[in-house]
Amino acid sequence: MIRHAMLCGAIAALMAGTSGAAELRYGLEAGVGTSDNIARVPANGESETILTAGVDLRLLREGSLVNADVNVDLTYFDYRDGTYDGELLGTGEANIGLAFVPERFTWFIQESFGQSQLDPFAVQTPENRENINYFSTGPELTLRLGSAGLLTVYGRYSTTDYEETGLDDERVTAGLSFGRELSARSSLSFNVMAERVEFDDPLLGSDYDRQSAFLRYDKDGARTRIGIEAGVTEVHDLGRTNTSPLFELDIVRDLSPRSTLSLRGGVRSSDAASQVRSGNATGGGFAGVPGQISTADPFETRHATLAWRLTGPRTGFLLSGGYEEDVYETLTALDRTREQYQASVWRQITPRLRATVRAAQQSSDFDSAAFDDEEMQLGLELSWNVSGRLYIEVTYDDISHDSSSPLQEFDETRAFLRFAWRNTGGGSGAR
Repeated sequence: MIRHAMLCGAIAALMAGTSGAAELRYGLEAGVGTSDNIARVPANGESETILTAGVDLRLLREGSLVNADVNVDLTYFDYRDGTYDGELLGTGEANIGLAFVPERFTWFIQESFGQSQLDPFAVQTPENRENINYFSTGPELTLRLGSAGLLTVYGRYSTTDYEETGLDDERVTAGLSFGRELSARSSLSFNVMAERVEFDDPLLGSDYDRQSAFLRYDKDGARTRIGIEAGVTEVHDLGRTNTSPLFELDIVRDLSPRSTLSLRGGVRSSDAASQVRSGNATGGGFAGVPGQISTADPFETRHATLAWRLTGPRTGFLLSGGYEEDVYETLTALDRTREQYQASVWRQITPRLRATVRAAQQSSDFDSAAFDDEEMQLGLELSWNVSGRLYIEVTYDDISHDSSSPLQEFDETRAFLRFAWRNTGGGSGAR
């Protein structure tokens, strides 16, 4: 059972206690749209009328007793002509810290919601994806060691629920971090972590252990922020031990007050649930295209993303490119390489009218299965602030999918008219 209701409950509780110092943005929307090829078949596509209802929420609260970072971007799709059952798409992420003893003892709660792909060799339709819910909670104890040292010990109990496949699991994680503040803006820490993963149905997944040891360096400069992790991970599964490097690099550079360049990349042991937990189970700029495959098999992922964002008084743009290679422990037929590229430009034509043009390309190559595909999406959005907090939005998307299998090729056009109410400007990304 997917427990995204827990996420909604946490959000409601936080909103009730939000002080004036908290950052809160939210919106509600409803709309109607159409697709000329809802089943995404090569020829003679079937049209479908779609009703939508969505919520978009951003809550950031920092306090001595409660810290919260909540992002929700969800849309429910109702297929009126009955081609598919209704579905909920998008992402939800809630991270809550309850400081029972400020700066010493904190209880953490995390709730993550996203989608996963059922069959990577079939086109994406509502029948070929499922929702995943990840919940985690546990304590963290921090002790001061002198004037610059910190010792942190933590534990987590986590559960993952899959909507369709029954790959549900439970996880117990324990970790220790010994850190030292090198300066007011930099720190270095040594970290060890052990995780036990047990599946509810042993026929669907074999239990395994994962241990990691790594160094982490953080620096928060005036214009550059750097985070680096380097170490090693071991996965013990079915009597085997697989060792893989652990390396993560995260650099954000403010080129100017309005321009930001970011570079993220690395290699680490992962799995479908961990990708949801870290917010990576999405398909980049592609509506309803999950980034991960529903499987219990852990894998090593190597990834890199470069993005440049410029935000001007009336015009802005975003350019990004990403690479990812997944190598599975046992299911080698799922080994794949993916590339993603995105570009979007927006212009505030008048104080009340904004236009956005976007393009995204994604390709996948499965070496063992001799299968590859490529998808291109072009879109246009017009957002009109009718009055106050009421918006009317029109979106148009043209999607073209090529594949090494002719049965997986398709073209689709989607158009939507939405009415939105927001306490601030901006649009929902759950399309």
